[in-house]
Order: sequence, then C-alpha cells, then structure tokens
Amino acid sequence: MEETHPVIDDRTLAEIRDLMAEDFGDFIERFLVDAADLLDGADRALADGDARGVELSAHTLKSSAASVGARALSEAACDLEASGRSRELSGAGPLLAQTRAELERAGHAFAVQIERKPST
Repeated sequence: MEETHPVIDDRTLAEIRDLMAEDFGDFIERFLVDAADLLDGADRALADGDARGVELSAHTLKSSAASVGARALSEAACDLEASGRSRELSGAGPLLAQTRAELERAGHAFAVQIERKPST
C-alpha cells in the first residue's frame, strides 16, 4: 500500500513563517514560481527525450519542495526524478502530470497559509 503525504507540513511551514516574518508570502510565492519553472524545464526535457534533464529538474524540485514543507509535491518529484535517473521515460508523462497536480494542490494550501495570520 502506498503511503500518502499531507499536501504541506504545518510544522515546517510554521518554522518558515517565524523565520521569514513579513516576507513569508513573498518567499512562498517565489517558491511557487520557481517550482513551475522547474516543471516547465522537466516538460521540455521530456519532449526532447533528455532523461538527465528530467532527473535534474525533478531533483531540484524535490529538494526545494521538501524544504518548504510541500511533502506531497516532493514525493511526486521524487518519482519523476527516479524515472529520469532510470533513463526510462515511457512513464514520465503521467508522473509529470501528477507532479503538476501536486504543485497546484500545494499552491492552494500555501494560499490559505499566506492569508492566515500567524498566532502570537
């Protein structure tokens, strides 16, 4: 049975909010833009048959997502990275679509967190 991960880790996000203070929203928005760019890079690499490019884009996204507490996104990127690493891209299209879906879910979850005022 596959383990499911929450969209975002509240503990990690609370630590980032405490650290970033008023820059929290900007920080998360920058992450989301960068994550979308990485997925676009993976998409281009997949279209070119560039397994290494898929692997590198997904690896960077996996690490970045984990650092901001986007656990489900990080897990999806990990699966995409493994596809690139194996140099077997036949299943990478659905993995890329799943990773995009997880980015969208994370974006919605982060939007809720950005609107929420930190507890004092």
